[in-house]
Parts: sequence; C-alpha cells; structure tokens
Amino acid sequence: MFEFSETRNGENVREFLRLDAPQARQGTLVTDRFSGYRAFFDKGVTSAQCMAYARRKLHELWAALERSNWLFAGSLRAGKWAAAIMILLHTARINGHEPYAYLKDVLQRLPTQPASRIEELLPHRWAPTV
Repeated sequence: MFEFSETRNGENVREFLRLDAPQARQGTLVTDRFSGYRAFFDKGVTSAQCMAYARRKLHELWAALERSNWLFAGSLRAGKWAAAIMILLHTARINGHEPYAYLKDVLQRLPTQPASRIEELLPHRWAPTV
C-alpha cells in the first residue's frame, strides 16, 4: 500500500497503520530518516529507509537543491494521484505483469472501455490484447 500525507507529522503514520486499533496493519514502513518516525519502530513497525535521503545529498552536490527528487509531489492532490498510480503499478507487478506494458495498454483501452467492463482493466483481471 502507498499513502501520501501532506505533512510529515507522526500522527499520519499512526493513523495509516492503525496503531491504536486492535488490528494494526502489519508490514514495513518505508520512510526517510525523519526522527519523528522512530517511536513507531519500538511498537513493532519494521523500518526500511528509502533512498530519498541519500539521493537528496547526491543531488545537492549535482545541482544547488532544485527539488532533489519526486518525494515532494507539489500538492496534496498530486501526492494522492501518485500514490494511486504506484498502487496500480505495484499490483500489476505482483500479478506478474510488466508495469509499463500494463499501464500503456490500460491507458490505450480506457477511452473505449465500457463502464460496465472497467473491472477487466484492474491488475488482477487484466489480460494484454493480442
């Protein structure tokens, strides 16, 4: 799952993982090195640091800091769209599809796909056209 939050507030992580609920989500949290997330690792959340921190430092050397990577989506709406696209592409990969081929085919078929058959384009039901 991917989630985009407008801020880096630790409450976003707590709510997303449902840490206060009886059935908290399990998995690995991929974040940057923001110290505000460390408290969750003591609660059983597995940490996997993303490469954004390392890339940012390399980018600072390359270009004095335009935006260092796409970690900054530009707006809340853009971040939510990016998360939705990442979910689709990752689900396609999990289902054995090459993500680029899947997305290209779906975008080509989407304008003429009847609304009643839109579920055929979901990654777990998709079949490439011959």
